[in-house]
Amino acid sequence: AMLEAAQTSLSEARGEVEQKQAALEEAEATISTLRAEKEELEASVEQAKASAQGGEEELRAMLEAAQASVAEKQAAIEEVKQKAKSAIGSLRAEKQELEASVAQAKASAEAEQAELRGLVEAAQSGVAEKQAALEEAEATI
Repeated sequence: AMLEAAQTSLSEARGEVEQKQAALEEAEATISTLRAEKEELEASVEQAKASAQGGEEELRAMLEAAQASVAEKQAAIEEVKQKAKSAIGSLRAEKQELEASVAQAKASAEAEQAELRGLVEAAQSGVAEKQAALEEAEATI
């Protein structure tokens, strides 16, 4: 009877050991699964960090490109302004030269007109003298 009791006890103990062994194996499988999930999560976190850093670098590069574009456009605007100022200055100088030429041409035309008047008056005076001389000669005849 004692042997039976011991065998039963041993059998129960073996059953408990097998249950505990199965529970231990299940716990180890769960631990392995959790470790694999942890590694996947860590890899995802690293990938997200790298992606965020890449995105930040891309945004920084885009910002720098935009700033460079703005600077180029500002420089082009300044260049156009300088060219416009230079062109305006040149046009003003040409206008003054033309005004001086017009004034000189007017003065020259007025002088020629005065000279022509003098010549016309001299010719008229000469004609009047010849007319008077002619009349005198006719009266003498």
